[in-house]
Amino acid sequence: MRKIGVTGGIGSGKSTICALFNRLGVPIYDSDVRAKELANRSPHIIDGVKKLFGEESYLNGELQRKYVGSKVFTDRSLLAKLNGVIHPIVAEDFKQWCAERDVEGAGYVILESAILIESGFDSYVDEIICVTAPIETRVCRVMCRDGATREGVESRIDSQIGDQERCDRSQYTIANGDHDLIMPQIIKLNSIFTDEKI
Repeated sequence: MRKIGVTGGIGSGKSTICALFNRLGVPIYDSDVRAKELANRSPHIIDGVKKLFGEESYLNGELQRKYVGSKVFTDRSLLAKLNGVIHPIVAEDFKQWCAERDVEGAGYVILESAILIESGFDSYVDEIICVTAPIETRVCRVMCRDGATREGVESRIDSQIGDQERCDRSQYTIANGDHDLIMPQIIKLNSIFTDEKI
């Protein structure tokens, strides 16, 4: 079974692209959603996070994301330690999920991750699609979606690796600007991954 990674900077439209692949019947593993779920039910993650941030990092069994986020925002070494607790569990969860999809007969699956390359999750996929969009388009999308300020969005973009590095590490690109037709690009890639002629 083929494993495809989908990545891209904030506001590039990764989730939109993955939703369209899903409409073609492709199973999607959303690493961000799964990580949030695992953070609340994996004893290994709960113990590891509490050791790093104290008992107050959880309230009524729920990870206090804002609290933890405030701690790692200015401390990259602490963020690296947090990722060291969470990422291995997510990776194992992805492997198990893939095994289940393989039994179900999926031809290929998609791992969606904003930090696919930075997290090392690129080592768990066979090929990568990089979703791109102009910076201004991305900024406007996130401001509208999250109610964020321009400065806040630009700061988040600056904290991620750039599109050039992502594209250099990827085998395929989907252009997802406001005037790009994305469905023909998705259909073409789907035909490649399923070895079908279009």
